[in-house]
Amino acid sequence: MNPEKHPKTREKDARRFAEWLVSPAVQKAIGEFGREKYGQPLFVPDAK
Repeated sequence: MNPEKHPKTREKDARRFAEWLVSPAVQKAIGEFGREKYGQPLFVPDAK
């Protein structure tokens, strides 16, 4: 994201969201999503 091209972007909030998304707890939740209902996860966590 380039704040010069998108000056109204809330860069700090976007960065916090990205950090949250790749956090171990959220990656675990992503990997378990759908398992109970469908017998297998619907997504594969891939944050590195």
